[in-house]
Amino acid sequence: MIPQFRMRRSPQPSAWFFSHSISAGVRHCWHLLAMLFAFAISFQSQAIDSSFLTPPLFQVEANHKLPGKEVLKLEIDQQGFIWVGTRRGVFRFDGYEYQPLESANKLDLSKLHVRSLLADGQILWIGTMTQGVYRVDLSTWQATHFARNPEMSVSIGGSQVNAIKKDRNGKLWFAHDRGLDSWSEQSAQFTPYLSLDKPDDRYHNYLLDIEFDAEGKLWLSTAMGLASMDKGTAGFRLFANEGEMLHRVVLRRLYLASDNRLWLTSQNQGSYILSPDSGLVLQLDQDEGNAAHKVINTGIAETLEADGSRRIWLSGTKGVELRDGKTGKLIKHLQGNLLDHHGLAGDVVYSITSSPSGTLWLGVLGVGLQFHPPQAQGFSLIDRFAPALKELFSSNIHQLLNLGADELLVLTEQQASRVNLSTGLTAPFSDDIKVQQKLLVAAIKDQQDNFWFGGDSGNLITTSADGHWRNELQLPLTKNDGVLVKSLALGQEQELWAGSDRGLVRVSLDNLSMSPLKNADGSRFISFVRCLYLDEQNRLWVGTQGGLGLVMPGADTVNLFSREQATDGSLRHNQINQILGDSQGNLLITHPEGIDRLSSSELEKLTVTPEPMSSSGSDKSSGPDKNVAVLRFSPFANDITAQMIQPARLVALPTGQLWLGNTHLLDENGLLLAQFGEREGALDLGWSRSSPLLDDHSFAYASNNSMQLISTKARPRSIPDATVAITQIQLGSVDMPFDPLAPELVVGADDQRFSVRFASPDASSLGKVDYRYRLDGYDNDWLAAPEDIRLARYTALPPGEYRLHLQARARGGDWGPELLLNVSKAPKYYQTLWFQLLMATLLLALLYGLFRWRLARARAQQLAQFEHRDALRKAEMLSELMEQKNRMLAEVGHDLRTPLAMIKVQLEAMQDGLLQSSDATFESMANSLGNLNRMVGDIVQLSAEEGTNLAMSKAHLKLLPLIEEQITGFRPLMAQKGIRVSFSNSCQPELLPEPSVFADKARLEQVLGNLLKNSYKYTNHGGQVQLLLATPPSHLPQEPQISGASQQAWITLRIDDSAPGVAAEEYERLFDRLYRASNTGDADKAETASGSGLGLWICQSIIRAHGGTITASPSPLGGVAIEIQLPLSIPVSAKQPSLPATGSITDTSEHNA
Repeated sequence: MIPQFRMRRSPQPSAWFFSHSISAGVRHCWHLLAMLFAFAISFQSQAIDSSFLTPPLFQVEANHKLPGKEVLKLEIDQQGFIWVGTRRGVFRFDGYEYQPLESANKLDLSKLHVRSLLADGQILWIGTMTQGVYRVDLSTWQATHFARNPEMSVSIGGSQVNAIKKDRNGKLWFAHDRGLDSWSEQSAQFTPYLSLDKPDDRYHNYLLDIEFDAEGKLWLSTAMGLASMDKGTAGFRLFANEGEMLHRVVLRRLYLASDNRLWLTSQNQGSYILSPDSGLVLQLDQDEGNAAHKVINTGIAETLEADGSRRIWLSGTKGVELRDGKTGKLIKHLQGNLLDHHGLAGDVVYSITSSPSGTLWLGVLGVGLQFHPPQAQGFSLIDRFAPALKELFSSNIHQLLNLGADELLVLTEQQASRVNLSTGLTAPFSDDIKVQQKLLVAAIKDQQDNFWFGGDSGNLITTSADGHWRNELQLPLTKNDGVLVKSLALGQEQELWAGSDRGLVRVSLDNLSMSPLKNADGSRFISFVRCLYLDEQNRLWVGTQGGLGLVMPGADTVNLFSREQATDGSLRHNQINQILGDSQGNLLITHPEGIDRLSSSELEKLTVTPEPMSSSGSDKSSGPDKNVAVLRFSPFANDITAQMIQPARLVALPTGQLWLGNTHLLDENGLLLAQFGEREGALDLGWSRSSPLLDDHSFAYASNNSMQLISTKARPRSIPDATVAITQIQLGSVDMPFDPLAPELVVGADDQRFSVRFASPDASSLGKVDYRYRLDGYDNDWLAAPEDIRLARYTALPPGEYRLHLQARARGGDWGPELLLNVSKAPKYYQTLWFQLLMATLLLALLYGLFRWRLARARAQQLAQFEHRDALRKAEMLSELMEQKNRMLAEVGHDLRTPLAMIKVQLEAMQDGLLQSSDATFESMANSLGNLNRMVGDIVQLSAEEGTNLAMSKAHLKLLPLIEEQITGFRPLMAQKGIRVSFSNSCQPELLPEPSVFADKARLEQVLGNLLKNSYKYTNHGGQVQLLLATPPSHLPQEPQISGASQQAWITLRIDDSAPGVAAEEYERLFDRLYRASNTGDADKAETASGSGLGLWICQSIIRAHGGTITASPSPLGGVAIEIQLPLSIPVSAKQPSLPATGSITDTSEHNA
């Protein structure tokens, strides 16, 4: 199909013409020559006629959810979302779902009749049919309406906005039904521009589209033809004058291709290519099928093919034209065909566009979106609805046979045809009516170039090379009617093998004799033969429904290998679909469970002495020949076939590599070299009936009613990194606006759940996409999101700052760039810092209060315990005090009895005449009464103030008269027990003629009385008491040696009594308060028992109050010796020292001698 181009250079307005120099004209000539050379190259015949091929198209699964399906405009934003403009609003397609565009400020967008769309960053501009233009901020969903207002010069000038474009400086331009407007973002105002040819003419100012060329020049399509506007001008002018090619041509679409040429489509007036720098205009040929009726093309897009060629797609009311990007030659005209699963679904395609990944998107009226992803190099789909092939593919294909020179023999249920792939011509295989009347299901060509065909009645048909009838053979089968001969194989010994539904027959090509094959037991072999294969040793391998058969050279029996017999279970399935030998001498067996390999080493068993056969699971009628070895199979490419519903047909390449169907390229060991997806061109056409090699570089893949040509050098396309975009953010069930480029989410304190839905709009058209997400600060690792859900949801997230990472990966590619969503979870009032500080303070206060309460309680308990113990102690003290009181009374009685006893004794002695009444006697009695009175006073004083010093009335007192007076008073009492009392003074008269002390006489008398009374009470009858007054030589007073110096002189009074004494350990305690010695001899028990233990304690207190000492020690007489030391009252140069009296009488004892 040779295009007819009309190449004309349209004259420009004079101003434009004179601005060009002569050198520009030379450049134009060279450009013209280059284009002509390109056209000449394109005229050369191609290896495959382009009319035979068609690009596969896919439908969006969500099309049934698109309301109305009236797609008028398509626009792709920088995130890959496809904005679909319809007669009833705008929808966003994210690769999976359609979402209606709604404004947050309740501006109704659901009834817009969309005429144009422009995605400018986060702003979507919508040109309408009658309502002007709308501006939607995609980060806030706030919509603004700009309508025509004739009273405002800064408003948009028209109501029907047909096109919106952005120039290289960022200025927006609006083409509408009343001219051209530019938009200033700073002033938010429109500036109008009108036709400089006829400013007031409606048709000159009715604009349909605008485009900028490579130099930034603005081109416009008007109702009067093509116009342009130079920089700095106040309006636009028509590009061509009257009579020129584009004059009065209503151009519907302008498109700047990658080669900087403008493609122009018109309304019923053809398509054009304009070179802006030269002004050269080329009118393109039209499809012969559309020449009789006009075509309105409204969409233009460009794609880059796998081989590097460019394709320009023109869409309109009569389908889609696919043209060469260099020459403009028509390659294919796609029309709507609902029967073609991979074809155009409708004739009317108003809008068409391409995405950054190279995917072509088509808006098909009444259908929705279709797309054509970039194909892998080496895949070509035969257009089975092409006029030349439509009848051929109207029935199922049985087999393909390569005839060479780009020619195929195609056997279908209706006919056998020759197809020339390079010329595009098809013809019946034979002109012979007898051949045409036969149903041919299998074919093979012998060494004499004769064709042998398997028929549908158990027959073989042979023809000459040109298809003329030669012969028909009826195979010797148990049944021939309705039996298809599907498998043919040509042996090395001029023999033909014919496999059918009813068994296997050998045909001799020399004499056309036929012999059916038998089983190993001699019975007729009537198994369903699915495939045949002859190896290099001329062994015939037979694929049946019940296992793998083997016919050795020259044999007429079939030995069967199945899962149950002769394979030890290594053959995994008995239905053999294909048998193929590889380059290493192995045998590959395809069955429903996968592919099993019979290695060359196993095949060698067939030429040596066989192993003994296992008889289990077999009998005479079904077992193999005993001379056939046991063969062991091994799985081949098991990891790949396990992922298939049913393994595809294998194709062995001369290089040793293998194709598994049209999707997997394997090496000789079954390892994957390359994998192809359906979106790359490896279409799911079903099980391959036949896959013949066309040459060393390609093979055909034929299914029931489809065919594909595949290059053996096909390679997967490069997979771009999949970018992920957020499609929806919800707090609970409420949609939240967000900035798609820098999304942020603030989760309120009362919001318990948020969810983020995402997609990869561009990558979704390339095949399966993997998604994953991770929330930093919460997730430890990536989490996978299924493609059909694409959702990240979190519930009851702790307060804090988080970052959600989103990633996508197209099939076979790497993980794309991460999209980050900053998430801030606000705390509840009880989770805030101030509340926590307040609670901490209250807790501390509570703990402090609890501590104080516990402390107070502990103190109260301790106080109670103390009071209890104090009460016990007081009770004990009271008991002790009562005891002490009793003892005190005893002491008082003891002390009072001594003077009373003396008075009583003296009175009794006077009554008995033993003592004469004299002044001395009465004076002695008066003294005793005085002592008694003082003792009562002391007791009162001790009761009133215990612990204070005893009242003393000291004076210089001579000791000898005091001692003698006491001895005299106690002699009568001592005489009652026969106790002898003696006194001696060992003081030297010359040094101390009258020893005296500074003391209280009454107190010393009390001490002497107590000591003598104790001697009386605790001395046995007939005992003795000795008193000794002495001054140790070291204690005698000396003359002072140094003026101002002084020394103390002491005098000692010692009282010894006779037995009994006290124990040695008791001497230290004799002067303790209330202490009484245990050994009392034969003293009066009643009297000793009434002792209070205060006598010696009182004596000690009195002596200490006088600055002296009193001690007890064993007496030589056998009793106790009491020694008292008192300071002498001889004055010296200094005051006499005195020992302070003990202030408390806490513990006393009494010596019992």
